[in-house]
Amino acid sequence: LGLAAPRRHPKRGAQPPLEILRQWMDHAGWYDRKETSYRELVDIQFIAAMGPPGGGRTFVTQRYIRHFNVLSFVPFSNLSLARVFTTIVDWFLGNGGFQGGVKSQSSAMVTATVDMYNTIAENLLPTPAKSHYLFNLRDISKVFQGVAQAHSDFVKDKDSLIRIWCHECQRVFGDRLINSQDRDWFAGMVAEKVKDHFSVEYSKARGPHEVLIYGNYMNPGGAVMIYNEVDDREKLHRVMEEYLEIGRASCRERV
Repeated sequence: LGLAAPRRHPKRGAQPPLEILRQWMDHAGWYDRKETSYRELVDIQFIAAMGPPGGGRTFVTQRYIRHFNVLSFVPFSNLSLARVFTTIVDWFLGNGGFQGGVKSQSSAMVTATVDMYNTIAENLLPTPAKSHYLFNLRDISKVFQGVAQAHSDFVKDKDSLIRIWCHECQRVFGDRLINSQDRDWFAGMVAEKVKDHFSVEYSKARGPHEVLIYGNYMNPGGAVMIYNEVDDREKLHRVMEEYLEIGRASCRERV
């Protein structure tokens, strides 16, 4: 049971969906409005999960909360997050054959990711029009999962590591933004984090392309599909046309 904490009555403060559940907890059932008989439900246990109020999430009444044994935990501190993810990133870069200039950026990449997550969670709050603007620790881990697809033959220096990190942040956070205002804010924030944590201008590290594209689809039919930056846009267009033609041929065979 996920407690979405529905909107309260403006005068009485009641939350009708939760009041229905509370009635069962107080009286073990409900009256049937057609038959005027009491319907009792037995052997039921409720397990609920909820986030803290704020950002579109309202309070749940205490007369409902009192029926639960409440378990809560505090968020990880930035120091704990940095320690966990730095250990993971150091292991990946150390065992992946990456050069020293890349491995030396592990701490900067972790602190930049945590800083970005905190900034986004503070500024991009969920609203009725943006109800999916909910960010959690899984988003941080997804950034590093994307970076962990990098290959040491192609990520050879600091700038190339910054590019793949920026790409993964864009995929995890930026792709969820719904309007130009939020996307422009995110682009400026990424450039700011790159400068603050990597001491490099984002425009220099980004290279000639305004939009970063990474993928493992540039060698159709290859034995090893390597996740790498796509810098040849003409080849990308040809490869996509080949995939489309393969798909069309497959459809014709089925017909």
